[in-house]
Amino acid sequence: MNYWEKILKPQVEYANQRLLKCYFSTILVVFMIGLVFPADWESSLGFANIPIRWAINNIPSIDKLAAVSPIPDLIRGFFGMAFWLSVASAIYVCAREPLGARLLYAFLRPGTTFVKNFTFLYFVFAPVCAVLIWVSYCLPIMINFGPNKSWGMRMLVAMTQDRFAMAAIGSFAAVTIGMYLMPLAILFIGPLALLKPKGGLNKSDF
Repeated sequence: MNYWEKILKPQVEYANQRLLKCYFSTILVVFMIGLVFPADWESSLGFANIPIRWAINNIPSIDKLAAVSPIPDLIRGFFGMAFWLSVASAIYVCAREPLGARLLYAFLRPGTTFVKNFTFLYFVFAPVCAVLIWVSYCLPIMINFGPNKSWGMRMLVAMTQDRFAMAAIGSFAAVTIGMYLMPLAILFIGPLALLKPKGGLNKSDF
């Protein structure tokens, strides 16, 4: 078997299983927090409300969601908190992920060429991920409450209307941002990870 089949594929498959566990754990944690997150978080969380307030003041999409919600304070507090949890989850995942091995896995796949992979990953896939992050940050759309809503708009509207939907749908939204960041980390940090021994893999990965 070649290097891709014998070395890279098992490492990436194992990392994929661990990554899914981390994503599901984050979804569960954010969901549970959403069910009990205090609506009066500004007064009840003490100093913990400082990073939440920072997120609210600097992420336009949070205010846009709160503006159309009957529970605006809860929406602001929950998504301000969810932002930091998604960032922490993304950092944790990137620190444990074999970014270098994932990059090699993409470039050394049988039947592809370096030029084809480089063009697609850096000039198509990476910009798409960056745009999706920008959309999550700015939410540059009108939230439609009319009867003719798309499936995605129905989810977006439902997320702003009550606590349970906020926690359930919002937990997936928080993890989705991490999913957008992950490919960018592989493409732009992966080359640096290859300079480390064993391509940036931890000993526990072997």
